[in-house]
Amino acid sequence: MQANQQTVVCDTYGEELGEGGACVCADGFRGDPCTPYIGDCEEGYQKGNFTNSGTSGAFLIHPLQAPTPFYVFCKKMPNNVRNYIMERKQSTLSFNRNFAEYKAGFGALDGDHWLGLEKLHYLTNSKAYELRVSAKLENSSIFFMQYQNFRISDEASGYRMYFNQTTNDTYLLGDCFSALYGAQFSAYDNDNDEDGGVNCAQNHEGGWWFRGGACSTCNPTGPLLQPAGGRRTGVDAEIFWTEDLDDLVPFKMTMFLTSL
Repeated sequence: MQANQQTVVCDTYGEELGEGGACVCADGFRGDPCTPYIGDCEEGYQKGNFTNSGTSGAFLIHPLQAPTPFYVFCKKMPNNVRNYIMERKQSTLSFNRNFAEYKAGFGALDGDHWLGLEKLHYLTNSKAYELRVSAKLENSSIFFMQYQNFRISDEASGYRMYFNQTTNDTYLLGDCFSALYGAQFSAYDNDNDEDGGVNCAQNHEGGWWFRGGACSTCNPTGPLLQPAGGRRTGVDAEIFWTEDLDDLVPFKMTMFLTSL
């Protein structure tokens, strides 16, 4: 800032107040000149930006910590607005991807996809969120698990996963995350599971926060085999979630964030 400049605050329209001053954007604005931004799906619906497109769709957001905006799939429900980070309904999209792809994200936002670790880091460090994991079985039963204050660290620290666990008395999916608290993310070409004798991501054919020789009691990014009868085939490279489901296997799986 030049010596003759003073810091000023922009008004609600993002206009600079005063002469020769540097603009300090008010809440809800960023940039130079200040322009409105939407931090997540909930803010988009609150400000009316998404309402003309119905209750769901891929929309551009700009979380407070993110250097640039990016698209996320949003869905308006009666009690919350969802920011989707993973969707798995079909078996055609492979999640057996390298670390760079898990970092950037892949798939189609309006279908099966992974949002991306870098986007997930910026989103979860800009605001407090609850993560909801939902599994739908072949018989259409739905089970879920919720984790409050879900957060992903930056790439330098391995995209470590942090959270506070919550539970629900009905349709409980089971807790896979507690044993993985603070674990780094692994892909087949970037093994961070803390056990040199095994490559969990390679064995399970999906990127995840694996840890140790047992790897994990869940494998939500493994191949979506959708076997007849809805029961596990018993192989490592298959989608599954905890012993709480016995040998039942998810036919569809979703993860999304809602604001706390």
